[in-house]
Amino acid sequence: MTAAAPGPPAGAELRTRAARGSLWIGLGALVSKGGLSVVLLVLAAVLTPRELGVLAIGTLVVTLASQVQDLGLSDALTYRRDRVDEAARTALTLTLVGGLVSTAVVVAASGAVAGFFSEPDARGVVVGLAGVLVLNAAALVPVGLLTRSLDFRRRAVPQTVPGLVGSLLTVVLALTGHGVAALVVGQLVGAVVNVVLAFVVGPAVRPGWDRAVARELLAYSLPLLAAGLAHMGQLNVDYVLVGRLLSSAALGVYSLAYRLATLPYLALVQVVNGAAYPLYCRLEDPRERAQAFRRVFGVVLLGTVPLVTGLLAFAPSVTLLGAKWLPAVPALRGLAVYCLLFAVSETASVCLKACGRTDLVLATSVLHLVLLGGALLLVLPDHGLVAVGVVQAVVAGVLALVNLLLLRRELPTSWEGLAGTLAAPLTGAAALAAVALASLQVPGLHAEDSFVPVTLRAVVAVGAYAVVVVAVDRASLVRVRDVLAGRA
Repeated sequence: MTAAAPGPPAGAELRTRAARGSLWIGLGALVSKGGLSVVLLVLAAVLTPRELGVLAIGTLVVTLASQVQDLGLSDALTYRRDRVDEAARTALTLTLVGGLVSTAVVVAASGAVAGFFSEPDARGVVVGLAGVLVLNAAALVPVGLLTRSLDFRRRAVPQTVPGLVGSLLTVVLALTGHGVAALVVGQLVGAVVNVVLAFVVGPAVRPGWDRAVARELLAYSLPLLAAGLAHMGQLNVDYVLVGRLLSSAALGVYSLAYRLATLPYLALVQVVNGAAYPLYCRLEDPRERAQAFRRVFGVVLLGTVPLVTGLLAFAPSVTLLGAKWLPAVPALRGLAVYCLLFAVSETASVCLKACGRTDLVLATSVLHLVLLGGALLLVLPDHGLVAVGVVQAVVAGVLALVNLLLLRRELPTSWEGLAGTLAAPLTGAAALAAVALASLQVPGLHAEDSFVPVTLRAVVAVGAYAVVVVAVDRASLVRVRDVLAGRA
């Protein structure tokens, strides 16, 4: 018999487990995303913009293909309430097939991809990274079952260790002169560690098949797959158009700006929403779900606003990686605003998905892709990278409003309740920006390309944010503490 993960608890314990789970996911994200950040900074320091652009092409192709291999089945398992054993075995079969097909398609298309971007060196990178697809596909179901049961402590192991191993290997290879191959080898080794750990710490599951269960899983997941493809298209259409209409060097510059700007999203928003989704799925009362969403929304703003404000204030410090990256500054600032608005949009979208409205998630994802792709085609040829960040921010703002409006139709959520979460982060952000600007006038701290002055300014600015937030909204912080302690 397959040993499925135990079902989730109910009531206050459920909310407490979800809140504590966000800490485990956060720990995993801190290690894995922190490792990726170190990798990005090391690669930016040792590679040219063109070489970083070649890596961006390979990563782009594999990221798009990885969306197909999942088929939305991880979320379908989390949403499901019965026959979980049969669903897990069937889902594993489907994901393995999806992984094999995705790998074969990517390898076969590698030459066409290199030709599309006029970058012959991209072919080897695409083929090398394709092996990651089938390995990661095998790990999806065990990790998905851990998510469903809110066992985030065990889930943190495959979330954390593979990224750490792959990042360390990549850094070592990059610093010893292996160039773009460093990332390819690091990703492959990390994927092997991932699948091994998923089956060691996750529930025991083997491939199987149940036609009726497969139909039920796909009925829920296929709209999510379509939405995921549109979502991946929206996240990567900028990469495609920059690489195609400009150059691989321009793509390298933009890739650095985009990855730095989206670190707040990866480090915080994905973490919080990852813990919130299974909680939303288990809260059947719309009022409880609405209350949970308001608190999640507040946490997202509380953590994202200072990170985005810091990116706006410290964007010129990207020259710490070399003067070759100075052209990334305008795009980085526009993309920082995009990150905040996109975080709002995605937080609402995750709650819509838990309400069973996968049709709305699909519709908004397609809308985002169409608006962004059309706008970039209009402005990119004449205005270059400077316009990309602005377009991203404007389109993300439109989608944030649309998703919030749709969510208000599903849940009893008021604008007043959401607006109440803005006071502390916005006041703190104003303090952060003021201190960051004022510190530029201090002798010895104005240099943007020196590590020690930049670090000192950043620490003082973040400290100002923390002090103001505690003064403005101490009660919210106390509530978070009580939930984590199991007292609320």
